[in-house]
Amino acid sequence: KIKMIIWPIWLLILVVFILIAVNLRKVVPTNEVHILQKWSKTIAKWKDFDGNIYYHFPQWVPALGISVTKLPLYVFDIKLNSYQAYDNGKIPFNVDVTAFFIIKDPELAAKRVADFEELKEQLVEVVRWAVRKTLAQYDIQEIMEARGELWQKFYEEVTNAVKEWWVELKNIEFMDISDADGFSVIRNLLEKKRKTIETESEKEVALKDKEREIVEAEARKEANIKRIEAEKEAQLAQIEADKLTRTQEVEKEKLIKLQEEEAKKALYE
Repeated sequence: KIKMIIWPIWLLILVVFILIAVNLRKVVPTNEVHILQKWSKTIAKWKDFDGNIYYHFPQWVPALGISVTKLPLYVFDIKLNSYQAYDNGKIPFNVDVTAFFIIKDPELAAKRVADFEELKEQLVEVVRWAVRKTLAQYDIQEIMEARGELWQKFYEEVTNAVKEWWVELKNIEFMDISDADGFSVIRNLLEKKRKTIETESEKEVALKDKEREIVEAEARKEANIKRIEAEKEAQLAQIEADKLTRTQEVEKEKLIKLQEEEAKKALYE
C-alpha cells in the first residue's frame, strides 16, 4: 500500500517539476539580448552568443535565482513631439525631433539601467537637453532656415552625451517647428516668407513678360525692316522694268521712223 501511495506522489512531483521547468525556460528572441545577473556574475544571452536559452529562477531562489535585464538589438527611436524650446531671444516654440539609437554594448548598458524603459527615459532627457542647448544658440528665423546646421549640432551633442550609456546614435531628424500656445512668431515669419516668395515670383513673371515684349518688339522691328527692304527691292525692280520698257518703246519708235523714211525715199525714186 505504501508503494502504491508513493508512486503517484513521485509522479505528481515529476509533473510539477516539468511544468515549472517549462514555465521557467526562456528563449531569447532574435532581436533582443538578455543580461543575466547571478550573484557577482553577469551573462549575456542572445542568438549568436553563448546560446539563447536559459532558466529564469526568481531571485529569492537560493543559488539559482537570477535577475534579467532585457535590451533590444534593433534600432529604436526616441521621439519628442511638440517639445517646447526657446531661441536665443527667449521666444518659445514647439519642435518635433526623432532620434534613432542602437545599444553598442548590452552588458555594459545593463549595468547603468534596470531595464529598457529606464534607458529610454534617460535618452529622452539627453535628447531634450541637446535640443534646448542647441536651439538656444540661434534666433527663431535662423532655426527655421538652418536645418542642415542644426542637424549636425544635434548629432554632435547627443553622440557625446550617450557614450556613458553605451548607446550609439544612428541618426537624428528635426521633423517640424511650430508656434507655442499664445504665440504667432513662426506663423508671421512663414507669412512674410510666403509674401516674399509671391513678390519675387511676381517680379520674375513681370521680368519675363518684359523680356517677352522686348523679344516680340525686336521681332516686329526686324519684320518691318525686312518688309521695307522687300518693298524697296520691289520698287527698284519695277523701276528697272519700267526703264527697260521705255527703252524698248524708244527703240521701237526709232525703228518705225526709220522704216517710214526709207519708204518715202523709195517712193520718190
